[in-house]
Amino acid sequence: MKTIFIAVTTFMLLAFAQSDKVYICISSGATKYHSHYCQGLKKCSHTVKEVSKAEAVQKGYGPCGYCY
Repeated sequence: MKTIFIAVTTFMLLAFAQSDKVYICISSGATKYHSHYCQGLKKCSHTVKEVSKAEAVQKGYGPCGYCY
């Protein structure tokens, strides 16, 4: 049972790590992109938008220090 749990958890982590989607806060002061679970993203009091990582970088966002 423990082996199955580890295998499933590993698979889920790998699948998430390869996700191309990130989240950005649509605010004049926002400069970072985030994963969906990030504590830094919870601070956003504006609209949160899902975009591709390439689009976020193109718009000038960099990786968050908490989740990346």
